[in-house]
Amino acid sequence: PPCLTQLVELHNGLPELRAEGIKLYAISYDDTEALAAYVEASGVEFTVLSDVDSDVINRYGVLNTLVKPDDVPFYGVPFPGFFLLDEDGMIVDKLFNRHFANREGVEAILDSFLGRVEPGSSEPIETVAEDDGIRITAFLRGGGGVLRIGPRRRLIVRLEIPDGLHTYG
Repeated sequence: PPCLTQLVELHNGLPELRAEGIKLYAISYDDTEALAAYVEASGVEFTVLSDVDSDVINRYGVLNTLVKPDDVPFYGVPFPGFFLLDEDGMIVDKLFNRHFANREGVEAILDSFLGRVEPGSSEPIETVAEDDGIRITAFLRGGGGVLRIGPRRRLIVRLEIPDGLHTYG
């Protein structure tokens, strides 16, 4: 399932998250036995919590309302996304998607936590500098330059222009 695939992607990004002091927890509407079997088989190394009746998912307002109660076994699934909490447990940021197949990667968590968007060491980047002082940098944020269905990737374009020049969009 896409949500469990995201857990593996998050697991793969644990070194980067931990290097920034980020602790990762996941919550799923799956039962504890199914989650335990998945965690053991996949090697996921962070806490995955079971919310079988989606009580917590509902309280935080992330129940996927596009899935109707008679749509078994998918009813109760949350919108995919994350909350970023500070040291006191207060939510300081959140990012959720409306479609279950669209999920943010580790990069979105890092960008939110750090308050900036920088290319990773394995992400493709291209810079063009013009004679008139204009510099354009573009990079694909996320996935080390690999595109695949599911995790969101962003194309970031930065313009550096000399004083006195303006851009219009």
